[in-house]
Amino acid sequence: VGHLPKPGGQSEMVSYAIEPPEPIGTYQYRCDSTFHLEPLEGMLAEKENYGLLVIDRKEATIGILRGKRIETTQSMSSRVPGKHGRGGQSQHRFERLIEQAVHEFFKEVGEKATNALGEGLEGILVGGPGGTKQSFLSGDYLGPDVRRAVIDTFDTSYTNEAGLRELVDASTEALREIGLMREKRIVQQFLTAIAKGGLVAYGENDVRGQLNRGAVQTLLLSYGLKGKRVRYRCTYGYKEEETVIGEGQEEPKTCPLCNAPLTAESKDLIEDLLAIAKEAGTHVEMISVDTEEGETLLALGGIGATLRFR
Repeated sequence: VGHLPKPGGQSEMVSYAIEPPEPIGTYQYRCDSTFHLEPLEGMLAEKENYGLLVIDRKEATIGILRGKRIETTQSMSSRVPGKHGRGGQSQHRFERLIEQAVHEFFKEVGEKATNALGEGLEGILVGGPGGTKQSFLSGDYLGPDVRRAVIDTFDTSYTNEAGLRELVDASTEALREIGLMREKRIVQQFLTAIAKGGLVAYGENDVRGQLNRGAVQTLLLSYGLKGKRVRYRCTYGYKEEETVIGEGQEEPKTCPLCNAPLTAESKDLIEDLLAIAKEAGTHVEMISVDTEEGETLLALGGIGATLRFR
């Protein structure tokens, strides 16, 4: 809630009600000259879910990374006995008992991880101290689909909830590269379809028209896209719309029917397109400008679409 400056030295009281896609874990109360939207902005980024598993011979923890939030799903402790100093046959027998206990623990972890991390994930990250994680992965403990989804392993000092946080921190660069490669592939397919005259559209006017027709299968929006959609109206019913690209301000307008000043309401361009896409059941891909393909999309206006029909 707050006042926005308007042309002519006036201001307008605005109030936006937003239902966030996930719970907000922080509380803030500030009186300031700007809106502090960082917690909400983080939710607008595309959320990709990754499975997390940290393990050693004593303990294992399973979790899911949803955007930037880590959810712990299960924690397990083993009954593997510690080492002892006896020699001879007693030592060999004790070592066999230890390995059998480790096998049983790994089997339990594998079953629970297979059930918890089976669907709806972009990939799975595995962490832990030393070579235990490799021993676990090399054994037949995980289901085949889950085992194929493992992206990489990372060293962590802990195997509890703190270990999950360590695992996420250690894998940040790897996940970023995966995300960028996915973006590159999406935009490359889009650009190839343009070159071949496929079912695509680009540019704000063309894509908006296709969205309103319900023809868009996937909407591509660049994070670098700046602008707003302005809707003008008159008290007597006259309406018109326009898009202002960049940081420009809407111009005061008068009604062509009654010559009265038109009331202007503006909305962020990306937010406006997302609302139309949601109503049409259109899938949305947000594309960064960190790749050559992302820069190319921004050069095309920052808006593209693959179509359901011509």
